[in-house]
Amino acid sequence: MRHARPLLIALLALAALGWQSQSAQATHTISGGSPLPHIDQISIDVGPAGTNVGVTGNGTPAVGYRGGGDNLVDAEGAPDEGGNPSNDGVCGNGIDDDPDVSAVPDGVADDGCQVTLTPLETCAEIIDDGILNADEDFVDTLSVDVTVGAQPGTGSGSPGGIPPTGINGATHAWGYFLNWAPELLRVNSPQQFAFLIHTDGAGSPFTNASAPLPDLAAPWTADVSDAGPIDDGAGVLNRIRIEGDTAGIAALSIDGYYVLDRNSSAYTIDLINSAQIAVSKDGPDAGSVIGNSLGEVFHCPGPANPDDDGDGVYDIDEQNCGSDSLNTARVPERLDTPANDDGDGQINEPLPPGSGPYDCDGDGWTGSDEMGVYAAGDTANDQDPCGNTGWPSDLVGSDSRLNIADIGSFLTPLRVDGTFSKFGHPVPDVDDPTIGRWNLRQPANAVIDIADLNRLNPGVNTTQARPPMFGGQQAFFTNSGTCPYPP
Repeated sequence: MRHARPLLIALLALAALGWQSQSAQATHTISGGSPLPHIDQISIDVGPAGTNVGVTGNGTPAVGYRGGGDNLVDAEGAPDEGGNPSNDGVCGNGIDDDPDVSAVPDGVADDGCQVTLTPLETCAEIIDDGILNADEDFVDTLSVDVTVGAQPGTGSGSPGGIPPTGINGATHAWGYFLNWAPELLRVNSPQQFAFLIHTDGAGSPFTNASAPLPDLAAPWTADVSDAGPIDDGAGVLNRIRIEGDTAGIAALSIDGYYVLDRNSSAYTIDLINSAQIAVSKDGPDAGSVIGNSLGEVFHCPGPANPDDDGDGVYDIDEQNCGSDSLNTARVPERLDTPANDDGDGQINEPLPPGSGPYDCDGDGWTGSDEMGVYAAGDTANDQDPCGNTGWPSDLVGSDSRLNIADIGSFLTPLRVDGTFSKFGHPVPDVDDPTIGRWNLRQPANAVIDIADLNRLNPGVNTTQARPPMFGGQQAFFTNSGTCPYPP
């Protein structure tokens, strides 16, 4: 995978420190790399609630070409390539004062300028009905920003984000994989990226190696680099449009990410903030009303408490796994207990049809994920939250714990040829018949890579790293990483 080795080094550095602190602290060090500069956070921001609100509060992309022969749009406030400071424009004055190459205003005030980032919104709702409603910014479609730095911000381009220029600061390239699961969404054009990377100017060659749009199947790849001036601070990496296609709640996440400093070294990124999109749509019933049948209406989980009855399984999962999300005594049927867990009078029966996209046992992994990890023909592994055969995070030791041994097992013991134990090797592997168990990213990869390792990384804000059974806290640090139930 592209840039996997710098990311691996960053994760190894975290492991060596033992992840002594649970909170993400940015260390914008420019001392030559001791320690390496950190980026405090990258976030998926779906914008404030409401129809046709958008995410424009995070900034407006650069427009207008002021010359220089590169045919690249120029941000207001960026130095004029023709050497005429009067054409630079001023950010933050609300005036369109950066005329284009024809000496005509480009039509947008403060375009491409860094602004104060808005509060982070991590869930939005779409009603797939051909009408502009719910939280949509276009019909059945959201505008979504991927940002760097704290939200809300405290000023233009601050706090956090890309460390300032110095021996190893600023950035000229970034990329990531955008995932959504289950497959309820699509990413539509256009991708807008003339934000942070254009703030101080852009130069040729400017490379957009992102995957083409629309993209109907995850993951979608974003990949941008600029040979012009380097940029720093908080802001928007890119803005995309996401359309709802199928009813349900999809988790948006980022992996395979990298941000390169001025010397093309990858930053350590302390926290990735994921998001959710709830899509409502009329089902296959005879009617045409959304909501007259089960499985047609979905809402964002309550931001303060997605597990209303506090039983270690999120509401949306209980509702689709045959349980009662408001009854602490009821959870989806388990196979590790001799009880009638879901209250239907049966014991140890299979989960209901259609439960695959949901995490029925609260271990952070959906039934479909566990079928892939365990190469199973059904979702029975999603009825046991602990142990090596029930909790995919428990890779080694069968001790019902997520600890450094599980993470380190991707790397050690080294093979006889000096390569890592699992990382970087193909799946399947003729030299290692067990390697499929480390293929944690689902749908399965053809190689064990950073996406698999990140499923256990406490710095990544995903349900696998922060399972419902740990109250949404980092499993690595909570209760010494020990599963709260018997194995």
